[in-house]
Amino acid sequence: MSNSTNGNMPNNAKINLIGSKLPSEILEVFQEFNNSIDNKRRKSVGSSARKVLERLNGQGKLSTIIDNLKSVNYCKEILKLNMASFIDEAGGMNIIKKGDRLTTRYYKKPLIIVGKAHYLTNDWYAPTMKNPQMRNNLQELYNCVNSLF
Repeated sequence: MSNSTNGNMPNNAKINLIGSKLPSEILEVFQEFNNSIDNKRRKSVGSSARKVLERLNGQGKLSTIIDNLKSVNYCKEILKLNMASFIDEAGGMNIIKKGDRLTTRYYKKPLIIVGKAHYLTNDWYAPTMKNPQMRNNLQELYNCVNSLF
């Protein structure tokens, strides 16, 4: 679970949606996240990222960037993540397993992208009241996804 769900989020956690070219079903996830900040509700950054990526997959666009999203260097530079945003089953073999589950830094339920299971990291963050300088991975995801349209 990401640290963004600990307490209310400051306004700098909101996603800047100016210049959006996103289809409405993807844009609404970012809008819901912003609304949760306005309404002082706790919204998981990781579940918002997952919804965006699931909808991007439904649009057929996730497959065009999946190789980048499996690259640690790309994800550190572009998304400001500490690890690859996705690993596939083959990549998971090199990661420590806990029982039948990949390391706790990846969700158990995979996304199926071009017929292959890919596991999404749960290591997503946004600024919190306790840590207003925290990186905002959801803004970086927005920028990345918006550039595809």
